[in-house]
Amino acid sequence: MPTQDDYETARALALDTLSKLDIERCCTNAGLSPE
Repeated sequence: MPTQDDYETARALALDTLSKLDIERCCTNAGLSPE
């Protein structure tokens, strides 16, 4: 069974991925490259 620590790690990774995708989407909308 996953521990509370596993959930925290997974949640942190998910949030990190989401914010990266969000930043890329904002850049794309602004006509900029995400680099």
